[in-house]
Formats: sequence, C-alpha cells, structure tokens
Amino acid sequence: MKWVNSTVAWYLRHRMRRIEHFMERPNVAQENIFKQLLLSGRRTSFGRKYGFDSIKNQSDFAIQVPIHEYDDIKPFIHRMMMGERNVLWPNRVKWFSKSSGTTSDKSKYIPVSLQNLKGCHIRGGWDTMTLYHANNRGANIFGGKGLLMGGTYDAFPEYPSTKVGDVSALMIQNMPAIAKMFSTPDAEVAFMPDWEAKIRRMAELLRYENMSNIGGVPTWTIVLFREILELTGKSHIKEVWPNLELYVHGGVSFTPYREQFKQYIPDEDFNYMETYNASEGYFAVQSDLGEDDMLLLLDNGVYYEFLPMEEWGKEHPKAIPLSEV
Repeated sequence: MKWVNSTVAWYLRHRMRRIEHFMERPNVAQENIFKQLLLSGRRTSFGRKYGFDSIKNQSDFAIQVPIHEYDDIKPFIHRMMMGERNVLWPNRVKWFSKSSGTTSDKSKYIPVSLQNLKGCHIRGGWDTMTLYHANNRGANIFGGKGLLMGGTYDAFPEYPSTKVGDVSALMIQNMPAIAKMFSTPDAEVAFMPDWEAKIRRMAELLRYENMSNIGGVPTWTIVLFREILELTGKSHIKEVWPNLELYVHGGVSFTPYREQFKQYIPDEDFNYMETYNASEGYFAVQSDLGEDDMLLLLDNGVYYEFLPMEEWGKEHPKAIPLSEV
C-alpha cells in the first residue's frame, strides 16, 4: 500500500501542474472552455434557438443568450428526460441529478452528461486529492480506504431508461476502477434506499476497515460516527480508525458542526477540506487548508458568468465573464 500511495502521490504532483496553469492564466482557461462548450452546443435545440453559430466571443454570448432561471429551461429538461436527443447537449443524456432548489417545484432535475460526469464531477474529486497532497506532502490517503457518503438513484417513472438521483450516487456508479480499489462500501450497500439501515450496515462493515479519509455531508457523517462508537465501545473515532487523516465536506456550512467533529476526532492535526460540488458541477475546492476560501476550478468543463450587484433584481440583468470581475 505504501508503494501504491507513493505512485499515486507522484501522479497527483503531475496533475498539480495543470491546476497551477489555470491559476496563472485564468482568463485563457475560461476562454478555452467557452469555445469548447459553444462548439458542442451548436447543433442542439438550445444552440439553434439562440444562434450559437453566430456567436464569436463571450460578449456575443452575453447579448444573445439571456440569463435563464430553472423554470425557463424546464421544458428542455423534460424533453431530455423523455429520451429526446440534442436538446441542451449533443446526443442523449441518461443521468439526471435530483436537487432541491428555490424554484416552483420541490425538486429540480439537472442533466448530467457523461462528459460532465467525468470531466467535471469526477475530475473535481481528483483535483480535491491533488490539492490536499499539495498542502500535505506527507499524506497517506491511498494507504487506506476512503468513504463516500453517497445517496441513491432510481428510474424516472415516465421514462424508466432515464435515471435520476443524487449527484454523489451518479459519481459512485461511474467511479474509475482505480478509485474503486480505494473506496468503501461496495455499490450494494452504498445504494441502499433506507438511510438508517444503510448507516447501520456501513457501521458494521467499516469498523474493521483501515480508513484514511471520509467525504460527505456533516449530518449523516455524525450519525455514522455515533453508530460506530456504539458498536465498538470506543470513545472516539481515531481509536477505531487510527490512520484517518482527512474529512472532505460540502453542501452546508461546516461551522455549526466543527465542535461536534472535535468531540468525535480529538486530534488537533486532523485535516478538514471544503468542496463545492453542486448538482450542476464540481465548482470549487479549498486550496489552502489554512484559509477559509475556495479555489474556483476554471478548466473543469464549466463556463462561468457573474452577476454584478447592481444588476441583481433587474428584469434583464447583464452577466459578465471572469475577465471582467
């Protein structure tokens, strides 16, 4: 395992050069992503509606493509969920992330193409490990197992070949083979629909594992910790997993949970790392563990526009690219 960890650490140092490249040339990175996405969308229903063929630059895009809310593109998304091709993205999209949001619906469905899944979400996971190793050259993440607290997915009732679920479940389902070697539990347990039963089963299995890292929302992670301590009779998690060194969190503010985690992991040198992995994309990672901000991932397949405060609330607000921020 030491040999494997050293090999992966070498690979992550190589990946760090790419991250440093877009940090040094952020506008170039975004320009390249913009061109790639524009080219991909030219023959879609959305691309034809807004004249992607005539868009030459980011300014043209801001003028020709108005800011959309979810309800504006909901009809496009439903067509995609019913199996239609070339709507918002080339070919057919089979995966949709179910996300709560401030829309008229209780849930919103976000298309997750294979390119987005691999080139953004899964790539963002590798970027997280890359940045962690850059912060901690003595890291031994791949000397043990990693736990992903994933959700579930199911068939879309109106069109069963379309699958909907949490983005974490989609990531686990399509995880690279090498990552599966260092992850636990297996898919059968990870996708159990009953969360309480899943937590109990995970606790039974994981108490015997050599865990090095955990990723998940704080609420369910705390429930898992509590269950494991009840099963083992230990006083804190480091007695169960002495090699645990990193907790990756996101989705909610970690501030209200920090003191609780210190009770479960009373280790002043333990590492916490925040990510912003939304249903729409893996947007940002904490790049300096000594600071509270996060690094925007600029070459992970997402083109960003920003809304100036003075534009907020206008009927036709004007967005600007990164280069104008």
